[in-house]
Amino acid sequence: MKKGFTMIEMLVAMALVALLLGVAVPSVMNITKSRASAELGNFNILLKKMFLKSIREQKYIRIIVDIKNGEYYAESTETPFSLIPGDDIEKVLKRNEKLLEDIEDKSDTFEGDGSHLGANTFYDIMKTKASESDEMNDYYNWENFVPPQKSIKEVLLPEYNPESKKMTLPSGLVWDKFFTYSTPVPLIREELLESQEDVNEEELSEEELAKLKRKTLAQSVIYIFPTGRVTPFYLSIAEEDGDPLFYIESDFFADTKITRGDIPEDLGDFKKMFEYSEDVEGK
Repeated sequence: MKKGFTMIEMLVAMALVALLLGVAVPSVMNITKSRASAELGNFNILLKKMFLKSIREQKYIRIIVDIKNGEYYAESTETPFSLIPGDDIEKVLKRNEKLLEDIEDKSDTFEGDGSHLGANTFYDIMKTKASESDEMNDYYNWENFVPPQKSIKEVLLPEYNPESKKMTLPSGLVWDKFFTYSTPVPLIREELLESQEDVNEEELSEEELAKLKRKTLAQSVIYIFPTGRVTPFYLSIAEEDGDPLFYIESDFFADTKITRGDIPEDLGDFKKMFEYSEDVEGK
């Protein structure tokens, strides 16, 4: 005689499965939240470590937040960097590219002899172009901008050295939003990926790739200065294709706080800190 399950047995089995699933799903979510919180803790440790290193060793350090690949790392330079307000990134980067083109084949005879002489060399190069555009007369206030013992090209393209290994977010977690001085509106991962869908890096020349990299880095950097200052920021972490789980925020002095949820929509006074009309030099 064939044996089978009774209706009651099947209902009991289904109830047990539902009960187990009800316990398992929250457990998996709790594990994901724990991983996300721990990762922001690691990020915070790196920030504090680089902040102290910048002061002790008088280095200019930046932390790169690679939203597309879910990575982050630190690198340093001895060349003071200037900050670019997010609204002006396109304009300033194009201007800098033009400057690099103009001095590409010119030798800086005063390179390494101090800021004023380096600036004068720049003006000599640009004199013949000054009549072409009013903008050519005022790229920067070079006498004050070019640091001692640095050429103009070094200032525009500082050499960076690694200060940490590249760290990658655990599988299933992504950087969701990032906001700092160079991103006056939050940089959102979903929008960033959509904007890069039509970009085929394999078809770009080395020069075009370098320009694309400079533009990307200019928007996703936390700057740390030897004077004990950090560019304030918000950074959120989320499940892949899910809602943000936590975010970390910092003020000018690297006083950080990790909070559950998403970056506030109304950033209020935080935005006012970035309302500058001119480039800010890191001093």
